[in-house]
Amino acid sequence: MSCCPENSLPYLAPSYTVKGTIQAHSNGHEFYVSGDPTLKKAVLIIPDIYGWNGGRTRNIADYYADNGYYAIVPKILQPAMEGAVDGDGHADVPFNLQYTISITWEGCVQPRVQSMIEHLKSVGIEKAVMIGFCWGGWVLAHTLSDSEMSGLFVCGAVPHPSIQLEQAYGGKPVELLSRVTRPMLLMPAQNDSDSYREGGEWFEALLMNNPSSATIDFPTMTHGWVPRGDVSIPGMEAEVERALSSMLAFFKAHDI
Repeated sequence: MSCCPENSLPYLAPSYTVKGTIQAHSNGHEFYVSGDPTLKKAVLIIPDIYGWNGGRTRNIADYYADNGYYAIVPKILQPAMEGAVDGDGHADVPFNLQYTISITWEGCVQPRVQSMIEHLKSVGIEKAVMIGFCWGGWVLAHTLSDSEMSGLFVCGAVPHPSIQLEQAYGGKPVELLSRVTRPMLLMPAQNDSDSYREGGEWFEALLMNNPSSATIDFPTMTHGWVPRGDVSIPGMEAEVERALSSMLAFFKAHDI
């Protein structure tokens, strides 16, 4: 069992000059923020296992800020592995499942997501969407299946999902997705499970309660491409842009 499937893309160092700032909740939970909260709508971006400043994660937050959303990225994979960028998540070393599953929903993730929800409400956000990359998709599924946490959110999107990680915690992805109460857009890469595609067991479970959910296949891309694909590779930049614009279109189709 792994968070990412075999032959997924490696770590990508951040090289982007950000537009936003670092802020903190009153309880000390930090987050990157970009955009204008007076627009009343937000996107909460849950990063992959490389944390809140891995690859182009903050660049993506700025993209959605430029498109009219108040965008935040929490520092959420705590405690971080030694050597992790900006003190969050997995270091640039071979994948360590034991580290990843030490980051539990109840003990680590849920309190930090709750802090982000509280912040969004405190600045006047009236409705929001979620994006979860890879590991972040597992977080998104838990958030949108929690009746007390999902209320602010209209829908969510998961490029190269790793919701199968639920199995490492003793659960079943099909059961988790059947509990989700908001529409989701799944965007599997060529090496992601077919369960995320049309007719797949996990996508069908999601559709049961959320018939406006969708899945878009990216058959030429490899798991991890959106935040950490090398855009010098021919075709990569275009597929990153297609993923970002597809999520934006899905959000707008759900009136946000």
